[in-house]
Amino acid sequence: MQDRVRGHISLERVTFGQARFVDPNTASSTGAVTLTETSRRLQFLNNQSTSDQAVVVPTPGSSNEGLFFHIFNTTTQAGGTMSVRVTNSTGTVVVQIGQNEGCFVASDGATWRGYMGGTS
Repeated sequence: MQDRVRGHISLERVTFGQARFVDPNTASSTGAVTLTETSRRLQFLNNQSTSDQAVVVPTPGSSNEGLFFHIFNTTTQAGGTMSVRVTNSTGTVVVQIGQNEGCFVASDGATWRGYMGGTS
């Protein structure tokens, strides 16, 4: 959609294949979160438990080669700094992010790779 007054283009929602942009998932939970190939690519997770939260990505394979997620730990627990652990289907940690941190994880079809960013 184009803003005719200012000449700017704003994206409300753009879909490329199964990837959804500008349409994040914002969730509060007390247990593990399991992502699938159709999950939203942008995840804002607020851990409401008293321990770290696991986020499980799909088993790598040719069907999800190039699949990626941006995951943010928005935990607001008082007195807590709960981490979010992104794990593969066998429980191996791909990346772990602290409170107010984010990460990017991607599948190359054989494994998941990830990196984390600083605090926001």
